[in-house]
Amino acid sequence: MSAVEDVAARIQRLEEARASKHAQLRQLQHELRYNPHTGVDERLDSGHSVARLELKVEGGRNMLFKAGFLSGKMAYVRVTVEVASGGTGDSEAPTPTVMEQKVTTKRPVQYAPIWQEAVVFEGLPAAVGTLRLDVMQEERVR
Repeated sequence: MSAVEDVAARIQRLEEARASKHAQLRQLQHELRYNPHTGVDERLDSGHSVARLELKVEGGRNMLFKAGFLSGKMAYVRVTVEVASGGTGDSEAPTPTVMEQKVTTKRPVQYAPIWQEAVVFEGLPAAVGTLRLDVMQEERVR
């Protein structure tokens, strides 16, 4: 075996080892780890939570369906999540806001509005935050 063949075989072994390590790294990037500070599972590559926040508006108190409040054809549900910076300790870091708006139609169930849709937030940067729910209706202009 000549020196050139030795080098070629060594390069081939190094390429195979690099390919296997690259595949192992790709697999590790998509695995999850538990973060004890926020109490949720996180992705290793981004550090974002894999927990989902699902919000369903199933009804309300003191809402008149037939007349008055929510008498229009469409009701608007806007959900705003302001996420606190979880576990980093940076008080100067800006607080990210994840906002999703959902327009829902309402269906009368015993004189109360009900929504069947759900607003789902995925990939929140932390598990601690403030949730604000606004329910509005379209106004009739005559």
